[in-house]
Amino acid sequence: AEELWLATADRGLCASLYAASEVSAKVGAGTSVKIVEETDYPFGDTVTLKISAAQPAKFPLYLRIPRWCTEASVRINGNAVRCAARPLSYVVLEREWKDGDTVSLRLPMEVRVQQWEKNQNAVSASYGVLTFSLKIGERWQRCGGTDAWPEMEVFPTTPWNYGLVLSEKNPAKSFKVVKRGGGALPAQPFTPATAPIELRVPAK
Repeated sequence: AEELWLATADRGLCASLYAASEVSAKVGAGTSVKIVEETDYPFGDTVTLKISAAQPAKFPLYLRIPRWCTEASVRINGNAVRCAARPLSYVVLEREWKDGDTVSLRLPMEVRVQQWEKNQNAVSASYGVLTFSLKIGERWQRCGGTDAWPEMEVFPTTPWNYGLVLSEKNPAKSFKVVKRGGGALPAQPFTPATAPIELRVPAK
């Protein structure tokens, strides 16, 4: 996340990646602004940017549209913005920004299935920017090394050798998105026990 925010050659700011953050910078003619970014991305589809400035400042604000997102939309202070929010492009919002202005970027997510012909027609399943894997129980066993640098083997404790049963016409429709919990994201959302989103699909 070290490159969430970038300066642009036209004295603006670019939100190049999305995560909850704050940035302070000089923009336009040298005005200092702060932008607070609130989001649960990549587990949520909305990014909210709150602008603070001691005085109005005219500068361009760039928003990156991810490759996978086909229906992105933008609102400024609650009002829809007409813009060409194409995948793998940047929306450029150039205006005079005032203290308290809010930008809302929505990146609707859907299940996508990619087939790998050179890997015996295996498939991978994604939802938004996230790619999913089967939840498998683990048993760790020491197999060598030293106490300071142990070598471990990992064995499965739950079934794992599945083939997915997917619709031929629309494989993505075979998946059900299940959002777990609610409220604030866990401190570590990338473990099987804490992942906020699951995909369920028929398999054999």
